[in-house]
Amino acid sequence: MHLQPVFEAELQAGNRYSSSPHIADWPEAGSVFAALVHALRTRGYESVPELEHRICTDPHYGWHDELYCTACGDLLVAGETRLPNAR
Repeated sequence: MHLQPVFEAELQAGNRYSSSPHIADWPEAGSVFAALVHALRTRGYESVPELEHRICTDPHYGWHDELYCTACGDLLVAGETRLPNAR
C-alpha cells in the first residue's frame, strides 16, 4: 500500500485519524479510504510517483488535502476545506 508510509509519518507528526483506514469501495471498488483531522504535515508523498496530491476547495467534500493512489485507488484526505479568497 503506497499510502502506508504517509499514514505513519502523519501520525508520528501528531496528526490523527478522523476516519481510520477502511475498505470503502470509493473512489474505486475495493479501495481504502482514510481521513486525518489536520491538513498534511509531512511531504513524503512527493517522492512516490503513484500518489497524486490535490487541494480540494469544494466544501461539499469538507477536506483540504487529497492523496490518491493511481496504482490501487486508495484515498487519504486531510484537514478541512479552505475556501479560496473571494475577489
